[in-house]
Amino acid sequence: MQGTYCASKAAESSLTKAVRFELRAQGTLVVGVYAGYIDTDMAARMSGAEEFSKSSPAEIAARVLAGIEDGTEEILTDERAYGVHSALLKDARPFDSELQKAWDVYASQRQ
Repeated sequence: MQGTYCASKAAESSLTKAVRFELRAQGTLVVGVYAGYIDTDMAARMSGAEEFSKSSPAEIAARVLAGIEDGTEEILTDERAYGVHSALLKDARPFDSELQKAWDVYASQRQ
């Protein structure tokens, strides 16, 4: 399960970025939501789940809505999300900025 779960999360993150690049010029906010453990049936079925601190679905929803209101593109909903994000993406902003510029040039040539 871990391999496919991780692959699906990586794919979702890449898709979110790609759609964000495509829709930025029209002013659409594309938000990626990254959460740690949420107190759901899925988390309850995980082996060792009782060891992890879990956020309630209501807490996650409130953080997501606050992030949208603030115009945040990457919403990290809890300490677990911050820790994983920090470990995996030391600083992707320069790369993302260059990719955004490349997309903007490509998109402007298509018009």
